[in-house]
Amino acid sequence: MQKIGTIFLTKNRRVFYGIMEKSRYLRSRSNQGIKKGFDLREMVMRKSNKLLLATLILTPLYGQKTPRPPKPEIATRWVDGEKTYQLKATYLQEEPIFQSYDKSHFDAHLLPQGQITFRNDPSTVVDSTILSQLAETAIDELRSGKKNLTHFKVLKRRDFCSKRFVGTIILKYRDYPFVLKLFIDNPRSFANPSDKNIRHGIMAKMTGGLSRYLSGFTRIKNLEHTQLSMATLSNPPVILDFPRKWFWLPQQQHWFEVTGKNFKSNVPKITLPEVYAIIADEIVGVKESAKLTKYQKRIYALCQRLDYHIDPNMLNFKVEKGTNKLVIIDTELFRAVVGIKEPIFAATHQGLRFQLLSKGIHDVLFA
Repeated sequence: MQKIGTIFLTKNRRVFYGIMEKSRYLRSRSNQGIKKGFDLREMVMRKSNKLLLATLILTPLYGQKTPRPPKPEIATRWVDGEKTYQLKATYLQEEPIFQSYDKSHFDAHLLPQGQITFRNDPSTVVDSTILSQLAETAIDELRSGKKNLTHFKVLKRRDFCSKRFVGTIILKYRDYPFVLKLFIDNPRSFANPSDKNIRHGIMAKMTGGLSRYLSGFTRIKNLEHTQLSMATLSNPPVILDFPRKWFWLPQQQHWFEVTGKNFKSNVPKITLPEVYAIIADEIVGVKESAKLTKYQKRIYALCQRLDYHIDPNMLNFKVEKGTNKLVIIDTELFRAVVGIKEPIFAATHQGLRFQLLSKGIHDVLFA
């Protein structure tokens, strides 16, 4: 019995010593692992420091991140004033802002002095002085906030802000077959397109800064371009007729200047009138909408042939009462007012609308 107990104790002692030995072995390995870990961390830090040092040395030699070009900006002020208004934005472009107004073209197409014949009754005339005097009266009444004008019927005032006296408004002479379209802007409004309404803000972003005020300068030039194109177009889908149009300036004029910075021309500059107008023949359309609807596909085909210099919107056309001529009444340069320079491949009017909607969303979100 004693022998058995001795054997048992001896075996337990061996087991105990074995455990102790194993424990010392594991601690030894653990210490070695920790040491290796510290050595590895030290090596990584040494290499990182070398890499950082190399980066600091080589970056000036092999180029830095290309800096972004400065944003284009414009500054506006009255010619005889000191207060300036500024706009800085990536979407601003030189051509629509500084090249829409062509002074020599504008002056060459001012309302002529003397008698103006009626469109469909050449035997009846009105002196241009009378048309000018009535237009001056309309401006005075609009400045005072008057809504019901004495000598004019308001055809469209959606883009006109009477409180600030800015925007565009279309008027019809009550006693003469002519239309007066007024374009009004000032330094503060010009540098803040969204102040007029959200539509003006969206248009500015889509077009590089073109406003309804600036687009008015394109109307007569594009009318003449369209007339020439129609004259040389073989087998046009439809024949268009055109109203006469003239520019007009009030006698008492206030001018403002726009100066650019960070554009292609470095510091472009232009002087613009606060108020100008287009006087055009009134086109009275037939009431039967079916007569105009039948032209819809042919009008769109014509716009395609003319490379979208005119807007295919059916509201821009009328079938004239008495002559049944298809007349285009809105002749602003369509490509300019939607800001599209690249080819347009839309096969239908609906496809064009989708393309413009996509462009508008993109420009508003990312311009």
